[in-house]
Amino acid sequence: MFKGLQLFAMDGTTLRTHDTADNRAHFCAQLYSSGAVASYPQVRGVTLTALPTHVVHSAAFGPYGTKEMLYAKQLIANVPNESLTVFDRGFLSAEILCGLTRSGLERHFIIPAKSNTRWEVIEGDGDDCIVRMYMSPQARAKCAGLPEF
Repeated sequence: MFKGLQLFAMDGTTLRTHDTADNRAHFCAQLYSSGAVASYPQVRGVTLTALPTHVVHSAAFGPYGTKEMLYAKQLIANVPNESLTVFDRGFLSAEILCGLTRSGLERHFIIPAKSNTRWEVIEGDGDDCIVRMYMSPQARAKCAGLPEF
């Protein structure tokens, strides 16, 4: 617990699975830039994990070609109320983060910023602060109901 909040992390992973025709057809495999295909079919997944115990709370997985963001969106509803979720910088998405905070009660997140991320500091200093970020027109068109900030 941190200040009364349960602690979770959401992160993606890739797993190899048995090399069968059915698995190759369903999960596919990584295609390298050289044109070679990975030796085993691969499963892409995202887990919501309780930080104190490292117990997986929820998971979403499927074909390797599906982006982790889509699996993460499936898990947002499983994040408990009164929680703080740590995200990998790859999940910096208005749709995911606003979805987390707008549903449920006292659902918070922390995420490292990308080098090209822009924000306005509302409280704190450059090392530790609360920020306000502008939602791009593209993000708002993709997900109706996103606020301007």
